[in-house]
Amino acid sequence: MSLRKCPQCGLVAFSQDEACRRCGADLAATATSAPAAPVAGDLKPTSVRPTAFRIIRTDYLSSLLVILPLVGFGLYVITEVFGLHIFRRGVDVSDPSASLRMGLIAATIGLPILVWRLRSIQGLFARAVEVPGSILSADFHRSRGRIEFSYFLQGEEYRGGAAVQENDAVRRLLSRDEVVVVVDPANPKKAFLRDLFAD
Repeated sequence: MSLRKCPQCGLVAFSQDEACRRCGADLAATATSAPAAPVAGDLKPTSVRPTAFRIIRTDYLSSLLVILPLVGFGLYVITEVFGLHIFRRGVDVSDPSASLRMGLIAATIGLPILVWRLRSIQGLFARAVEVPGSILSADFHRSRGRIEFSYFLQGEEYRGGAAVQENDAVRRLLSRDEVVVVVDPANPKKAFLRDLFAD
């Protein structure tokens, strides 16, 4: 995808922009080198339909809602079924009943939230349109992180963020200068980075 970008800061620009909205640089020099950014009639619906597995693998909240019950039930099995003990600073902290309670509480609270999260992401993709965007920053600690991005819809600049689990799709996305953002046209502040959820 060819985009007109600011020669100084790299922000994606619309054809009617004469100066960069971020740094104020003159865009006249790049005006003929790339096509105009999409306007309302040119918006393309996205064909990406993320699976539940892809969402859980990438979206941090969804993966956390799956991991917490598994940890609780896993600790229960390790301590109750296999009789192994867990020591912390020389003290036996094995408590099968507490582990089972933790797993049950996490599943009871987390499952409805997980279903809501999966449906809301899949629902947004079902009605979303694609617009060009730019990654502003990406901060990671161990295997989780946050990606901040910007995009334009109908002449307005918006910013979004995504809390993600590090995986191949995230690494591939961060190697690019330009990204595709899927946006809810009825609520432009709701957006996701398309290629995080594409197969």
